[in-house]
Amino acid sequence: MLFLGPRGRADPDSPDVRRFSLPLMFEKCHPFEIREERTGASALTMRLYGEFDLACSERFETALERVSRDGLRELVIDLAGLTFVDSSGIRSLLRAKSQADQDGLVLFVTLPPFGQVRKTFDLTGLGRMISRTERL
Repeated sequence: MLFLGPRGRADPDSPDVRRFSLPLMFEKCHPFEIREERTGASALTMRLYGEFDLACSERFETALERVSRDGLRELVIDLAGLTFVDSSGIRSLLRAKSQADQDGLVLFVTLPPFGQVRKTFDLTGLGRMISRTERL
């Protein structure tokens, strides 16, 4: 039985009120890795591996901010190593495109040939907004 307070809300002192927190998936990043490789004096490839979701988007955006300060002219974000991307990952990629445009940086994205990441990218229309390249 749940005890309600005077306004019809659960009484926080009731032993039946369960306290909960956000699931662990929001507290720490899933298996996710970013590898950076210089491909020339002013070019960089960022290879992403694992699951790109809300828990990892801040890590990606931090790496992107650092890269944007390096004076690069070309950035390739290789998504071929990803197994999953959600709306947070998509939002981060859109921010990357916007930042690249502001910095005068040429941005390319490499997609896996098939799978959830490719399908999400195609369904959202991101391919019309960000230049795509074949697997490096």
